[in-house]
Amino acid sequence: MAEIEEKTSETPAPEAPKVEEKPKEKTPTPAEVFTPEKVKEEAPKAEPAAPVIRAPDHTADLDALKAQVAELTAANEAASKEKAEMERALMQGAAADRYGLSAEAREFLTGSSEEELEEAAKKLAALTAPTPITGKGGLDPNAERSLADLSPAELAARIPKNFY
Repeated sequence: MAEIEEKTSETPAPEAPKVEEKPKEKTPTPAEVFTPEKVKEEAPKAEPAAPVIRAPDHTADLDALKAQVAELTAANEAASKEKAEMERALMQGAAADRYGLSAEAREFLTGSSEEELEEAAKKLAALTAPTPITGKGGLDPNAERSLADLSPAELAARIPKNFY
């Protein structure tokens, strides 16, 4: 190891490079640099003016789109009205079915909300309810007791006494 240390200590240090000094030149004055001949030669040449680009006229396209929007708005309103009519028809049919109204009686249901249609269906059902038909002879088909359950005296009491 001693040999390595000896070699490193013997190497000479690098020398700094010498800078050569240039003689000072006289700096030119602005009048010398910018003579009229040099200015004309060095002046940048003007480029031809770029053509003016104009935006295309889209008024026709805009008018066509406005017409299309108006058409779609009208179609949307018509579809909304048709939807409202269909919903009312469904509510009308549901109310008529609940109270057992016939198809002819459904057209007389009025109202725009479900509650109004329900009330109208209830009133119409009360007016169109079938009345029981009682035959001559005083027999009622809606009687709770059958004729077989009655005694002969009760049967005699049911016979009308309209004789001449």
